[in-house]
Amino acid sequence: MSIDALLDLGSLELRNPLLVGAFLGWADASVGASGAVRFLVESLNAERLATWDGDDYYDFVELRPVSRTVDGNDRALDWPHGEFWVVREVPTSMMGLAMSLGLDDDESLGAPTTRSLILFIAPEPRMRWRSHSREMAAFVRRLDVQQAVFMGSAFADVPHTRPPLVTGWATDASVRVRLETLGVPFSPYQ
Repeated sequence: MSIDALLDLGSLELRNPLLVGAFLGWADASVGASGAVRFLVESLNAERLATWDGDDYYDFVELRPVSRTVDGNDRALDWPHGEFWVVREVPTSMMGLAMSLGLDDDESLGAPTTRSLILFIAPEPRMRWRSHSREMAAFVRRLDVQQAVFMGSAFADVPHTRPPLVTGWATDASVRVRLETLGVPFSPYQ
């Protein structure tokens, strides 16, 4: 596995962790999706949890490393890679949409009022999608993640003076019903 944990996964003491992720690339128009995840990373002071080496999944002719200046007179290469962060406790009252979608704890039954977040951003894989998916699934299973939300953004013919179009879809039927109840239309994206 090319996902290198930076924290001891066995000692994280996560509470019902939810994975929230976004891929950089064409499905991230104007960095809408990755920007939302980065906002969560920064505003919730997330800890870097792991990095994911991209060698197996990226074509470096198409997705090149970035050269940056170090100490004014040297260079380093930043290779495309994925990153995971963790927020061990987020009050479910701060989760807004997640709560309305049923992704929260049931406080009325005396359940905990906090939950953990695993945040993820990576360039979209350019090859070996199935292996990429299996590797990610194996890693998040080690964290006991039971639910995941992946965001994307696309260019649309919406003037800046109007609200953006929001669509959604879920594998869980009860979440799909809640999306419909909230007025979030089904995404016909294929």
